[in-house]
Amino acid sequence: MFVADLLKPANKSRDTSQDNFTMAVSKELRGHKVDISEPPPAVQRQASRRPATRSATETFLIGYPSSSISGSQLPTNRQAFQYFLHLQSLPENTGNPKHQDLANETVEAIIPFWQMARIKTMTKYNAAQHFMTLHKKHRDLARNKGRTGDPGGKRSAFVLELDSLFDIGASDAIQEIERNRLLSREKKDKDIRVLPGSEDREKGPHLPHSEGLLLMCLPGLTQPTVKGMQRTWITNNLVLDVHITTDTVTLTFPRRVMECVDICSTADRLGLSDNQVTALVSATLKAGGADLDKFVISTSTTRRNRMLTRYHIIQEYMAAFSEDPPKYAALHWDGKMLRDVLGSDPGTTSETLAVLVSGPPAYPEGKLLGVPVIDSSTGTAQAEASMDLLEAWGLTGVITALVFDTTASNSGVHRGAAKLLEQQLDRKVFYLACRHHILEVLVAAVWENLFGKVKSPENPWFKHFKDTRLPAESTGVVLEHSSGQVDGQKPVFYEDVHVAEQLEYDEETVVKLERLNLFLGLFYTPMWMSSTLAADAPANDLQFMKDMMKFKRTDPEIAQAVLQKLENHKWYLTQEVMPFALFGSRLSDKEKQDIAAKLHATEKPDSFRRGKPMFPQVTAKTTLADLVGPESHLLLDTLGIEYDWLLQPVATWPRSDDYSKALEYVSNVKVVNDIAERGVKMMTDFANIITTDSQQKQYLLQTVEYNRERFDSFKKQTLKK
Repeated sequence: MFVADLLKPANKSRDTSQDNFTMAVSKELRGHKVDISEPPPAVQRQASRRPATRSATETFLIGYPSSSISGSQLPTNRQAFQYFLHLQSLPENTGNPKHQDLANETVEAIIPFWQMARIKTMTKYNAAQHFMTLHKKHRDLARNKGRTGDPGGKRSAFVLELDSLFDIGASDAIQEIERNRLLSREKKDKDIRVLPGSEDREKGPHLPHSEGLLLMCLPGLTQPTVKGMQRTWITNNLVLDVHITTDTVTLTFPRRVMECVDICSTADRLGLSDNQVTALVSATLKAGGADLDKFVISTSTTRRNRMLTRYHIIQEYMAAFSEDPPKYAALHWDGKMLRDVLGSDPGTTSETLAVLVSGPPAYPEGKLLGVPVIDSSTGTAQAEASMDLLEAWGLTGVITALVFDTTASNSGVHRGAAKLLEQQLDRKVFYLACRHHILEVLVAAVWENLFGKVKSPENPWFKHFKDTRLPAESTGVVLEHSSGQVDGQKPVFYEDVHVAEQLEYDEETVVKLERLNLFLGLFYTPMWMSSTLAADAPANDLQFMKDMMKFKRTDPEIAQAVLQKLENHKWYLTQEVMPFALFGSRLSDKEKQDIAAKLHATEKPDSFRRGKPMFPQVTAKTTLADLVGPESHLLLDTLGIEYDWLLQPVATWPRSDDYSKALEYVSNVKVVNDIAERGVKMMTDFANIITTDSQQKQYLLQTVEYNRERFDSFKKQTLKK
């Protein structure tokens, strides 16, 4: 779509780079044209008659089949594909062709070009696998050929790849050439005859193999020019060829260099100002000896192109969502007070909300919808802002779950954002309170019971621990020994982890820290490590409550403080969410069978009760099957699946498509709000840089997210994409 258009330079040539070296065979290949209009013996086929219309044989992105591969250069990926399509269209291959066999035949047809160029190639098997990798890319893109947009620029990138070399050179081809240059004159004379059979060439002076090869591949070069040249890339999109010597690289930039999407989006990601980007790109051009007067580059040009890039990226994102939205999505949101230091009223603060969605297959780790500024942090304001974004992105019909921190503004019975959103969506959804936030509430209750309420934003005790730099190896000991039964005894890791004496605290404080360590090691750490697993959440929470009841024998004060908080946080023991346990690893087959039998025997309600779920009463004898109720039908109803598999033995469930569908949903749905927290972190990082315009700020964050998805690190292999 728009981003793909920006990727095209003004001269309509494509911009590409090659990891492996590409050598163009001279127009006459040193006196020998290579033409495989008649394939090698192993791949001879009787050519089929061309259909009456060319459109009947045109293939998405590739073009038309070709019965031959000819030319003065080593074959490109497109030529390989076109010959492959020709083989596929032959009568004996129609119906159900074996792509691997056709790939082998295609490679057999291309290898003679490399042999004539005297370049060592990989094995035929590896070359065929290389083609099958390209074939899979094309097949994946062809599934979405009806799209008008080009999400992520994958289609544009593949088109560029098509017109680059079909590289089947051996990994040590360059080393072979270099080793050949070290041969004795006698061996060189024997080895470097460029193409036997060419009388004119045989009469001429012989060159070392690597130099003769380059002169053969690049007509017009002189011998002195070739000396020192190690690799040569022939690019189809730039005005000049790219030559690499040992010290320098010569290449060509488009005149409108700031139209490059990667430059603009990377500048946004790095938080660079327009002046900084202009200066950096100009310095790069000048380092290569470029005359800046020949380029369209200035601060104003940079600003305009960055704004245009942001706009195109968000339009492309929204188009992709409207064409192929997640079938089942979860809504995430979280807010933060941000200080404005660049706007019209510096020093003021405003409540800003990060709103995201998650859902497979395209967005399992979340997609930012926007970061609206709201009048207040009330549930009403958060619900209205979130709903506006859902409508703008066309996602109101796919939201099945709400993921949120358990603050009153989010989870309130009457005016909580979750309830208000459910009302506006006009259907029952899952309430998935962030399990990380729940655990933070519990550990805060333990701390308050031991040391009192913390009044400052930063806990001074934690700061002291951090500044003291306790042994880092203690962390591994905690994870290794932080599981087991509660029997009132000190855990194995206790003596290793407890180092409070090193901090010179009084005896009373040391005892309190011992009690804290006991709770953290036995209960908090195991719960945290498994907190992201939705399928195990019901079983984990029920067992945790029972453990706290037992823990009263060891530390009644801490256990009671935790149980009191848990009364308001039994989100994953509700009738609605409890069936997630059917797809977890914590239960035996018998326990799952009991839940399934009760669910099947429980009558489905005419409509599901909306609003905050009702928390059950839990005792030491409560089982998960006891928690099944009419609202437990919500999962199967939301997914539109049948119940027959529930009556089958548990071992046979995976054979059911309905079970697999539910398993996929439960395995992917988020039960922690880390996605929203990452959104808050991003909006905080970019709150007061680059732009003060509210709309541009929204576009800016979309561009940053786009660039992070495209380049998940700054390693060379990643940046070569």
